[in-house]
Amino acid sequence: MGITRSIHEKNAGLPFDRVRLAKSMGTTPASSAFMMKLNSSAKYGLTAGGYSDARISLTELGEKAAKADPAALIEAAMHPETFRAFYDLLDGKRIPGSEEASAIIIDDIGIPESLASEFLEIVVRNGELIGIVTEAGNSHYVSLADLNLQTSPASQTPPTEEPKAPPQTERPARENKAPAEPSRPAVHRNEKGRLLVAHSGAGAIADRIVRTLDGFSIPHSVVEIDPIDSSPLSAEWANGMDGCSGAIIVMAGPSQVVSTPGVASSRTSKMLLQLGAAVDRFRDQVVMVVGQESDHFLQTIRIQRVYADGDDAGKFEVDLLRGLMNSEMMLVSVPSRNL
Repeated sequence: MGITRSIHEKNAGLPFDRVRLAKSMGTTPASSAFMMKLNSSAKYGLTAGGYSDARISLTELGEKAAKADPAALIEAAMHPETFRAFYDLLDGKRIPGSEEASAIIIDDIGIPESLASEFLEIVVRNGELIGIVTEAGNSHYVSLADLNLQTSPASQTPPTEEPKAPPQTERPARENKAPAEPSRPAVHRNEKGRLLVAHSGAGAIADRIVRTLDGFSIPHSVVEIDPIDSSPLSAEWANGMDGCSGAIIVMAGPSQVVSTPGVASSRTSKMLLQLGAAVDRFRDQVVMVVGQESDHFLQTIRIQRVYADGDDAGKFEVDLLRGLMNSEMMLVSVPSRNL
């Protein structure tokens, strides 16, 4: 509720500039924690807008939830399809012990084994907050009998196969007002479309990529892959590939993302699936941005790679542009001088 509350209390419920929203929460838009909150808020149906959008808005459901409307809070908790599946499956029943419950979560709901314990903790805690889950003795029970789960058409969001982030939009290019240097290479995108950037919890690296692309007026979209999403290929990623001519895949090491060990492992597995889909779609027009920690198991993958370790922004920018040029995702020309 942090995102929703900040928009409601600090911007009168009006669409909030993403950078100012992050600042109002005591963080930055490049913070992985902020982007995770932004992504979660959208998945609960409370906000519209993601990492690459200029403004974040409350949905009608979000406006009601910000005012602590009980029905809205219930609807939000039931909005993620996997959560709703858990409550429906165990309605009127006792939640088994952690081992048995994890087996149900894995087998019947499709959550990866590495995330089952975390999923169980979240779904039980959310259920307790809204009264879906109650404790009796040493056991927890699910009951939907006394809840009105019908929502008005105005507050419903379109049904999705999996919880989805808001549609990704192309970031406008930042105007470069510095005088052009005659010797500076002119960078040109090919005419096939924009670039698609994918990461999972590696917001700081994604932000470095975005700044580089913006600086050279290279159009792009950014998608954050949800490690808890049970589908092999992220729907946001699959939809985002349409209209794009190439992809930049961030394969960050464990120290470069905010995760528990189990989630970090799932993030890597999910990103490998997105990488495979990108190579199948774009062939050679794919660049991996990797950390030294993750490079050892990627050595056999013959794809252009750029290393994201270190704080040398200039070197990273040059290496990324070189990778894009070598993979033919952009063209570079040097204007001739009149001597």
